[in-house]
Amino acid sequence: MKKYTLISLLALVNMTPIVCGEKNTIELVPLYQTKSHFYSHNGQSQPHLSLTNTPWIQNQSSKIIEYASHIKNIDKLIELLHDLQYTEEFRLNEIGQYIYDKKKSWLAIDEQAPRDAIIILYCLKKYFITRKQKSKDISSTNSEDIPSIDNAVLCYSKLSASFNLTNNTSDPYPAFFQLTKNISQISKQNICAQENLIDCLYDKNKNITPHYSRFSGKNEDLCNIFYEQSYDLISSEQSALYKNLIRFIYTFNDALFKCHNNTTTNFISRLFSFNPTKSILTKLQYLGSDQFFTASTKKRIIFLYSFLEKYNKACKNKPTPSSEQYDCYNLIKNLRLPLPNSHIKTLFNNKQYSFKEFKIFLKETNDLIASCDKTIEILFNKMYSS
Repeated sequence: MKKYTLISLLALVNMTPIVCGEKNTIELVPLYQTKSHFYSHNGQSQPHLSLTNTPWIQNQSSKIIEYASHIKNIDKLIELLHDLQYTEEFRLNEIGQYIYDKKKSWLAIDEQAPRDAIIILYCLKKYFITRKQKSKDISSTNSEDIPSIDNAVLCYSKLSASFNLTNNTSDPYPAFFQLTKNISQISKQNICAQENLIDCLYDKNKNITPHYSRFSGKNEDLCNIFYEQSYDLISSEQSALYKNLIRFIYTFNDALFKCHNNTTTNFISRLFSFNPTKSILTKLQYLGSDQFFTASTKKRIIFLYSFLEKYNKACKNKPTPSSEQYDCYNLIKNLRLPLPNSHIKTLFNNKQYSFKEFKIFLKETNDLIASCDKTIEILFNKMYSS
C-alpha cells in the first residue's frame, strides 16, 4: 500500500497547510474559491472552482520560478515533482496562468525565469502524463516512481554541469531522465517561439495564423517578378530562408489564383524560354551579381518551382503555416510539450496545417542551394532531357 505524507494527502484533497503559532499545529484552509472553466478530454467546457491567487497557487508558482532561475538544481526539480504529482492538469494550467499574469513583477528579478518557468511547467505535465500512461500499461512491469533526492544523486552523479545527457536503457527513471533532458534543451530553443507559444496558451487575443502575402502584378510580368524573387530566395541567409520561403509560397500561389488559367506547370514552361536579361530594370538591379544571369541559376529556379508544385499537391487544401507557427511547432516537437484540448491543438495540428510538407519543401530548397553547379546540371539533364 502506498504511503502518503501529510503534504501529499493535503494535495489530494486540494487543501493548503497554514502553520499556526504553536509548534506542529496546522490549520487546513480550503483552496476553492471562484468558479471558472476548463476543457475536458472531449473538448467540452466544464465548470471547476478556480485556485487562482490562492496561497497554494502562489507558493507553487514561486517554486517553479525559483527552479527556473536554478535550472541545473536536481534537488529543486525533485521537490517540485513531489509537490505536484497529485495535481490535476487544469490546476497546473492555473499555475501557468498565474505566472503569465504576474510575469511583469518577476521580470525585474530575472528576465527569462517567467518564460522558462511556463515551458518547464509543460515539461512537468508531459512527465506526469508519461508516468500515468506507464502505470496503466499492462505490458509495463513497473510504474516509474519519482526519485528521491538521494536516488537522484546516486543515479545522476555523472551529469555534467551543462546537462550533456545520453539515453541509458538501464536507467531506473527513464521518464525523469527525459524530463531533465527536455529541460536542459530549453535554453537552446528559439526565444521568440517560446514567447509566442506562451502568448497563444494564455492570451486569447494572440494571433499567429498566416497573414497572406498578396500579388499585385500582371500575368505578363510573372516571369520577371518571380525569377527575381526566386533568385533572392535562393540567395537568402540560412536563418531567414524558411521565413522567406513561406512568404514566397503565399505570394506565388496568390499570383496563380489571380492570373486565371495559369498553373505551376505552365509557369515552369514559360521559364524555359524566359530571358532575364530583357528587363533593363533587372540588369541595373543585379548588375553586380555574376550569378543572376547564369544557366545554372536558371536551372535552380526551375527546380524550385518543381518542388513548389510537388509541395502544393501534397498539401491539398491545408494552408501553409506562418513562420511563427512553424517556430512554435518545432519547439513543441523538440521539447515534447503536451497541448491543452483547445484551439491551440488546431493551431499546431498536422491535419490542419502543412507542417510536415513544408519541412520537406524546406529541406529540398536547402539541398538545392547547397548543391554545386555540376550536380544541378546532371540532375537537370536527367529530369528534363526529354
